[in-house]
Amino acid sequence: MPSQSGSSAGYHLGRALAVLEGRGWMSPRRRRKALHHVSQLRNTVLSPPAHVNGAKVSDGNEEPRDLLTGAGDVQLSLFQELGGEGTFPVFCNKLYASVLGPIDAQGQTQPSLADRVLWPYFAPFLSRKGDGRAHLERKLTQVLVLATKGEVTDSDFKRLREAHRHLNIPDHVFDQLLYHVKLVLSDLGVKPVVQDKVTDLLESIRPLFVVRTI
Repeated sequence: MPSQSGSSAGYHLGRALAVLEGRGWMSPRRRRKALHHVSQLRNTVLSPPAHVNGAKVSDGNEEPRDLLTGAGDVQLSLFQELGGEGTFPVFCNKLYASVLGPIDAQGQTQPSLADRVLWPYFAPFLSRKGDGRAHLERKLTQVLVLATKGEVTDSDFKRLREAHRHLNIPDHVFDQLLYHVKLVLSDLGVKPVVQDKVTDLLESIRPLFVVRTI
């Protein structure tokens, strides 16, 4: 008779495959659903017994392994690869310093020091609140934490799209922002392979920000 854990593993494998078998474009919600079942599958597969017929099989100190791929290292989330929670406020602060320039003695952003391509698209947000720049940093931090954890919901995507639709952001402006992202990641000492993962993630949500006329 299969164990309860084995039955659970079979269930999650079946659900993951059912979702992944859908053809065509996969929505973020559908992708998260598949990944949830894959994650549950990993968590419910039984570890091998410590001894079989008196022979030691595992002492619990082996290198972690990915149960689906057999890889020696369990794959870290992008959130973990970037250093966790404390990294994102620092990154966002440096990114806005790169894009908007330093804050003056009165705590104000100086447009003359900002990126000329990006400034017109940030200015409307900065003028809305007294703490506009800090507000932008908090918002970006929240989005990046959720995105790198793979926890952005469909409603989050919708809010992002609606919040930026009126700006009519073209591709070259988004490209300029990516340029600053890469500069800051390099400045923080992030490995090139992780930098590529960040830019790939941002490229995947480009349609939420960019308005194309064609």
